Amino acid sequence: MADGRTSTLAPFTTAARLTPIDGRTRLARVVRHVRREVTLALGGPDAISPQQRLLIQQVAESEALRRAVFAIAASGEPISIADYTNLAATTQRALRTLGIRRVPKDALPTLHEYLAAASRQPEAVAVPRSDAAGSDAMPAGDGGTGEP
Repeated sequence: MADGRTSTLAPFTTAARLTPIDGRTRLARVVRHVRREVTLALGGPDAISPQQRLLIQQVAESEALRRAVFAIAASGEPISIADYTNLAATTQRALRTLGIRRVPKDALPTLHEYLAAASRQPEAVAVPRSDAAGSDAMPAGDGGTGEP
């Protein structure tokens, strides 16, 4: 790298490593898995063009390398953040080019869904209560007898 640090990707990109990878390695399995998942997301092997196939391969390879760099970091070894972010950005750009976008999943029900569920099972929809101190103790007062 220009600043004197070694690239995290060096072990993966040396001339000896640029030969086709052995299909039994973990890296090759990740490439195959990602390639299969993206291909299926686009409608399957018969639905994609040769250009899409190239982009899918780029996604699979950059994602496999990103996961390998992440594994290095997770083991406590230092990594190049620039390498990691470049791999993530490469994957994201290729996915965007392919037309695959993240669709956020709404984890909370709508008000209408909540009220419908509450009307079907009133005892199952309970709103948790706690006092200002954050404990689960009964609120101050009579506990429901009407006395202060």
